[in-house]
Amino acid sequence: MDKNTALRQNNGNYEATMTLTSESVSDFSWWVTRLPTACKNITMGNPVIEMATDASPLATLQVATILVAVATRILELATE
Repeated sequence: MDKNTALRQNNGNYEATMTLTSESVSDFSWWVTRLPTACKNITMGNPVIEMATDASPLATLQVATILVAVATRILELATE
């Protein structure tokens, strides 16, 4: 809700500053704590169809690292 409220208050300006609720800060903290060690293989028995994509484990790790960095910075800004 924070994003929608901030957008309404700032006439749809995505560049405007917003204040996070304590619930949002808590959610970011949860992700920052757990994302670096989150791992679960997706398995549902023997596959019927196999699909290949260009997503590599390295790319997935890079995205996770970026998400943790962004969430950490948001927490820093929210607690200043």
